[in-house]
Amino acid sequence: MAFWTVCDLGFAVGLTTYDVPRLGSLVWMAEPGFDEPRLEEVGAIDRWRWPVFFPLSAVIRRKIVTPRGTFRSPTSSKPSPLMRDGNR
Repeated sequence: MAFWTVCDLGFAVGLTTYDVPRLGSLVWMAEPGFDEPRLEEVGAIDRWRWPVFFPLSAVIRRKIVTPRGTFRSPTSSKPSPLMRDGNR
């Protein structure tokens, strides 16, 4: 799912690729900022940075970010993150 929010550089565009219970959504932020992004432009972004687990569903409920649609994830962000399993 693609989303964006207003920041000091214009619009910051993000992409979520995985939801992990109790950790949140794995969110990637786009390298460039946008004046007014379109979903077609988001699909063409090839530089994503800052993969971080983030409580995206709570932020959407509070209307801090705006979900904009879904599209195929870039190949660079497809591998699932490796995590240790501490739940024995």
